[in-house]
Amino acid sequence: MSSHRSRRRRPRRPPATVTTTGQAHELAGDLLRELAPAAGDPEAVRVVLLNWLDRLDARAFATVCMATVFRTFGECLTQTPTDRVPPGSTAYTAPSTKEHEPG
Repeated sequence: MSSHRSRRRRPRRPPATVTTTGQAHELAGDLLRELAPAAGDPEAVRVVLLNWLDRLDARAFATVCMATVFRTFGECLTQTPTDRVPPGSTAYTAPSTKEHEPG
């Protein structure tokens, strides 16, 4: 018996395309809403993105992803004026790898 499990294939319908930037921005909002609960869980993010790739052709998926990045950084995240940034919040310390090295 084979060690590979057989996967039942879903019938594939033709992937949708995105023809306008308005469509891309509308779908970006949908993608953001689906990704939000998956934040911090790479496997859940992967599943969401693969589901979207099943629904859209590769070019449309790339366009929606670009619109999602635009919406996230251009509309959702806001800049904080420098006089309102808490002390030390802009300092970055790289995570230590010493605790992960074999002793």
